[in-house]
Amino acid sequence: MTLSRVNWIVHLDGDAFAVAVERRRGRAPLNTPVIVSHGTEGHAAVSCASYEARARGVTNGASLSWARWRLGEEAVFLPCDLLAYEAASREVFEWLCRAVPLVEMAGMDDFYLDLTGCERWCGGNVALWATKLLQRLQKEVGLPFSAGVATSKSVANVATRVAKPGGLAFVPPGAESDFLRPMELELMSHVDPALVRQLKEFGCRCVGEALDLGHERLCLLFGTPKGERLWGLLQGTWQEPVRPTHLATRVEAEYVFEPETCAPAFVAAGLRWVVENVAWKLRQSGLRCALMIFTGIYCDGAIVRRCGRPTYPTAQSHELAEIARPWVGVLLRRRVRLRRLHLEARTESGVEMDDFFEEQRLARTGRLYKALDHVRARYGMASLVSATALPVVQRLRGWSIPPESRTAGKRKRAPERPIERRSTDGKRRRQ
Repeated sequence: MTLSRVNWIVHLDGDAFAVAVERRRGRAPLNTPVIVSHGTEGHAAVSCASYEARARGVTNGASLSWARWRLGEEAVFLPCDLLAYEAASREVFEWLCRAVPLVEMAGMDDFYLDLTGCERWCGGNVALWATKLLQRLQKEVGLPFSAGVATSKSVANVATRVAKPGGLAFVPPGAESDFLRPMELELMSHVDPALVRQLKEFGCRCVGEALDLGHERLCLLFGTPKGERLWGLLQGTWQEPVRPTHLATRVEAEYVFEPETCAPAFVAAGLRWVVENVAWKLRQSGLRCALMIFTGIYCDGAIVRRCGRPTYPTAQSHELAEIARPWVGVLLRRRVRLRRLHLEARTESGVEMDDFFEEQRLARTGRLYKALDHVRARYGMASLVSATALPVVQRLRGWSIPPESRTAGKRKRAPERPIERRSTDGKRRRQ
């Protein structure tokens, strides 16, 4: 006699994650409506609303001007700090990796934990263990989360939405279909939104009405592969594995403009400065960049983000600077002063075989960067920089280029010779 193993999936979702991070940083008070948005004027929309604001009708995606009118002066409006939210998300992920054997990071505040076969490790009660995990997460990290415990990822995701905010919902094995039947189709996040719209056109508003169509009819309407998957998701029996997430090693650098500026020369200098800082840190650690993620933050809170990949993983400044060169024009499209530049380099992972010719090319210039890094290690990063980044070094050190050095390298003009002209009496005179 063999016993079938039960899959145990725990889904964690942050409660107003951006607002919770701002409250942990001390920028937003408790028990007060808080709105986080990417912009402050114009057609800006609400990125994240606290539950106090949602209770008054303001939800994510609403117009920012309407939210100001709806909430009044008592609400707190904050610009979106995407870098802080990503750092908090990474902190939560690393904390979960220390507490759980298998973690999948599905989003910034969206995590799946696989506890299959860990019943004895959890004390025989997975739901009670998940409740204690939420309490520990709240206490040690300081961010509130909701949880759902079920036998599949899709059912656990729906259970988390039912438990929000700050709760936990448990769906026992065999009760998945009864739990999902009264749910609206929009709650099924694992179902393709296009299929949800088509099901609504057929008159199905909840999961139970879609199940009443039958397995054969769903396969006829959407095809056998889609119909099989849809039927399994609606019944709660479709199993998708929890794929462990492995975050790549990253190197970061940033520059804050003081004062804020939109001058092209200073913007280009700041960008080149962070590129050279990242390249230097990569070489110091013996790493290479496979992906660059650049973020520019304006004084009004707006964010611009770009990504770039080198043709071959490298840590040399001139190659990374060539990728970042077009980003200066992207930053200057908005006639708003820039506040901060941030650059993240993610290292290479899973390189099976090196390219001999690329390695030879990098080795030729690698000796030059080795000599530069030797000088920088002794005298500091600002001792050797490119001419583009020179305005940033001037501000960091508080000095300016002397007037005589500005003309260095320029061709000196010859002194003007006096002009001789003949007067009416025939004599030469100088003017």
